[in-house]
Amino acid sequence: MSTTIDIKTKWYEANLKTARESREKWYQANERPAKPTDNHWYEANKKPTVSSGSPWYKANIQQHLDTKKHWYEANLKAAVVSVRATRAKWYEANQQQTEHMGMPWYEANIHVDPHADIKKKWYEANLEAARASQAKWYQANLDVKPTEKHWYEFSDERYSDTKKHWYETNLEAARKSRNSIKWYEANITVDPHAATKKKWYEANIQLIRIKNNKKKWFEANTETAREGQKHWYEVSKEPTVSSGTPWYEANVQQHLDTKKRWYEANLKAAVVSIRATRAKWYEANMHTSPHADTKKKWYKANLEAARKSQNNIKWYEANIAVDPHAATKKKWYEANIELVRTKAIKKKWFEANAEAAREGQNNWNEADDN
Repeated sequence: MSTTIDIKTKWYEANLKTARESREKWYQANERPAKPTDNHWYEANKKPTVSSGSPWYKANIQQHLDTKKHWYEANLKAAVVSVRATRAKWYEANQQQTEHMGMPWYEANIHVDPHADIKKKWYEANLEAARASQAKWYQANLDVKPTEKHWYEFSDERYSDTKKHWYETNLEAARKSRNSIKWYEANITVDPHAATKKKWYEANIQLIRIKNNKKKWFEANTETAREGQKHWYEVSKEPTVSSGTPWYEANVQQHLDTKKRWYEANLKAAVVSIRATRAKWYEANMHTSPHADTKKKWYKANLEAARKSQNNIKWYEANIAVDPHAATKKKWYEANIELVRTKAIKKKWFEANAEAAREGQNNWNEADDN
C-alpha cells in the first residue's frame, strides 16, 4: 500500500523536468522589453469602476449556504440516532449509582453522621403523625366556603367609607402649593440664570454666523484653488532656469557687506571707549601694591636678564627656528595644493555640465510620455 510520501515523491519526479524547462532563470527575467502603456500609474483611478451585481463579501454566500444545508440534511439523521443511543434520560442518570450503593441519595451520608441512630428513631416515631396532619397540596383548599365577594373586594372591608383616597387627601395641598400656576408656566421664572443665558446667546450668535460665513467661503474657494494648483508630478516637467550663483554663495556678498558696514559704524566708537577706560597692562596692578613708590618696577628689574636670554634676537624672529614641524607643514601644503586645485576644476566642470544634463533629462521625459 502506497503512503502519502510515496505519492508525493513520484509526483515530484514526474513533474521535475517539466518545471525546469518551463521556468525562466531569474537573470533572464528582464531581457524581454516591457510594453509601455498609455496610462501612467497616477492616472489609474481616473476611470470609473464598473460595479457588479453583488459585492465581494456576498459573492459566494448562496453557494456557502447551500453547502451547509446539504451537509446538515445528510448528517442530521445519523447525529440524532447516535445521540439517542448513547445518552441517558435525566431522571435515569442516578439510578445506576443508587442500585450500586443500595440506598437512596438522601441516605448516602447517614453512616457519617454520629446522630444517625437518634434521627432514625425520631423519624420513625413521628412519621405517622406527620402523615396524618399533613394535607395534600391538591386538597388544601377543599374546605374553603364560597362567598359572594370576589378576592379583590376583601381589602375594602379594612378601610372605612369616610377615609379619603390618597390622591384626594393631598389634592387640596397640591393646589395651594402650585398657586394656580399652570404646569407649562411653572418653571418660567424659576431659572435664576435666564438673563445670563440670554446674554450669552446674543453674544455668541454673531460668532456662530461668522464661522458659518467662513465655512461657506472656504467651500466656494476650494475648487478655484485646486484648478490653479499644479500637481506634484508635473512640476519637474518644466525646464529649470539656473542662476549664475550657486545656492551656497547666494547670500555671501550681502552678508559680507552687512558685516563691513557694522564694523565701520562701530569701530570709532569702540576705539574711543576702550582707550578712555582701559589702563596700560604694565600699570594695571600698581595701585594694589603698598610698595609701588619705593619698589623698582618689575620690567626694569628684569630688563637686563631678559635682553641676555634673548641673545640679541628680535622678538619677531625668536620662534622662527623653534617649530620642529615646519618642514612637514611645508610638504603637506605642497602635497595638498594640487588636490584643492583639482576640486576647484571639478566644481567648475559640474556647473558647466549641470544645465546640459537637465535639458537631456527633460527631453528624455518628453520622449517617454509620447
